[in-house]
Amino acid sequence: MHSVFRPFLLAGAMLMIYGTARMQAQNIVQGEATQVYFLPKNTLRFDVRIAKVTETAGIFYQYAERYLGTKQVITENKTYYQLRAIDIKTNALPDSTKAFQLTPTADCLIQTDRHGILRSVNAPTSPSQKSGHADHRQHTPRPSLLPLGEEQMMSGSIAKMAESTAKQIYRIREARLNLLSGDMDNMPADGESLQTMLKGLDRQERQLCELFIGTRQVEERTEHIVIDPTEDVTRQILFRFSTHDGVVDADDLSGSPCYWSMHISRVGYDSAAKPKSTKSRLYYNMPGTARVSVAADNLPVIEREVALAQYGIIIPLPDKLINDGVRIMYDTKTGAIRQMTR
Repeated sequence: MHSVFRPFLLAGAMLMIYGTARMQAQNIVQGEATQVYFLPKNTLRFDVRIAKVTETAGIFYQYAERYLGTKQVITENKTYYQLRAIDIKTNALPDSTKAFQLTPTADCLIQTDRHGILRSVNAPTSPSQKSGHADHRQHTPRPSLLPLGEEQMMSGSIAKMAESTAKQIYRIREARLNLLSGDMDNMPADGESLQTMLKGLDRQERQLCELFIGTRQVEERTEHIVIDPTEDVTRQILFRFSTHDGVVDADDLSGSPCYWSMHISRVGYDSAAKPKSTKSRLYYNMPGTARVSVAADNLPVIEREVALAQYGIIIPLPDKLINDGVRIMYDTKTGAIRQMTR
């Protein structure tokens, strides 16, 4: 495993911190009715979309220009990788420095997500939504290697097989032209039958032509790099990209470097200055922001402004507002209030 995947260990470490924070919060619970909730913190997630390209030369590639009039031919078998795109997103985890407890009452019922992050106040219970991330893969189907008939297989040599195959391609093209012009003795009975016959001819021609020009199979996948943002960064190597191996470690010189930079806009939150007032039961977060950019060869610079909850300000909610039965929906990614209704 390439050590570029070390950032994935960060996610595991964050989950351990989350578990420790839950235990710490539980230690201060005075009764069974007391409920603990967290405000979130954010990690940066870089989604790197790459493509694995496998090229296979056709058995008649040497005769492609002679019989098909093309020089756009795959002449050798090879596999290589392409860097297609990079996206910048954030993940949310419970912030152990922003753990709070309250005793639920009739006028203050809260819901949290599966990580304990505050999701809503006085809102109706809603069924949990399953979410997940799956890599998206795109496949180009490979045709049968030798879609040849008896005439071609009995030609006796590669050169004669190529010539016979080329003649079959031209016969297919002639048959297609006759179908489209209506110059056939037995024309299809309806438009649907005509389309079926045309698709069949197209498929046969494509498979035979690939014996000359070759085939290309493309498989796309997305790799994720997760980083805990702690300070400003200027052109630090995020990963390297190799046409032979894809995403490789930052210190693997076989690949070209991909750099990332970040400037955090602090909004005034100090982790040591968590609200000490016990009069308020609920808090929300005004997140900070960061300007994050990525620069890689053959790609334009990608730049995003993202919210970072841990660099925001914690603000208490007045009890009077809660006592009035106001419904509050939180953004579980940032801890901000998303909606407030009566």
